[in-house]
Amino acid sequence: VERAAAVAALAKEGRWAFASRRIGTLLVAMAEYADNDYTEDDAPASQSDAPLHAISAEYLKLELRGLPPDRPTPFVCRAMGPATGAWADLSAEFVP
Repeated sequence: VERAAAVAALAKEGRWAFASRRIGTLLVAMAEYADNDYTEDDAPASQSDAPLHAISAEYLKLELRGLPPDRPTPFVCRAMGPATGAWADLSAEFVP
């Protein structure tokens, strides 16, 4: 059990090191689905303010803001910093 925990911690550390090197860079990504992980206390003012889940070409999980609705094709976004939710690695903004 200790060994598995140590390996999991090492993997998490390595994933964050990989993700953090992408902050400030442009990424190609695809949107996945709307974020429904909000509680009533931290819910955005409207559903359109909620971040979308996206996955980058490098398989980084992104919290994405500013993506036009119904965009089924790959797009470019800028990695802005660490994600605020537990699901994602980074927060990102759509680049028009």
